[in-house]
Amino acid sequence: MTTRKAEYIRQLVIESEVQRLSTREALAYIQGKLGRPLAEDTYFYHKRGIKKSGTGRLAAMMKSRDAFLQQYFERIDECKKYQQELWRLMRLTDNDFLKKSCITELREITVILTQLYDLMPQMATVSLGFNDVKQIATTTMNLYTGKENQNESISVSKPHQESAEGVFR
Repeated sequence: MTTRKAEYIRQLVIESEVQRLSTREALAYIQGKLGRPLAEDTYFYHKRGIKKSGTGRLAAMMKSRDAFLQQYFERIDECKKYQQELWRLMRLTDNDFLKKSCITELREITVILTQLYDLMPQMATVSLGFNDVKQIATTTMNLYTGKENQNESISVSKPHQESAEGVFR
């Protein structure tokens, strides 16, 4: 079997896993895509390989703080790219249903980005081993913005807290 064909089968096995297909359904799905049946042994061979490589990737990321943070920031950048594309679609279409769908997706991406940004200090604590809030914020921002000078700092202030009475005056 060629490497290209093995990768295609591997991708089909991943797709069947994502769709949560049973073994029988997965084999039928793969047969439909390949145009020929796939042996059950071959299916399980690829399934084991996928699980093994996933575990290996996780172990490698746990060993390398840089790889872990890189993946984290790549997810943020990916979300921003999705937002750009959705805004582009919004500008180009006159279809109200598509616009509504884009708005819904943009809102979901905003929620995801907010969650990712909220996790940044925790990511720095876990990945970089910092305990000081200002050091976490400065280093995380420098990593994200690509600043070489680690001595530049950003101001970190405690959020202003008001009592319930102050909010409703």
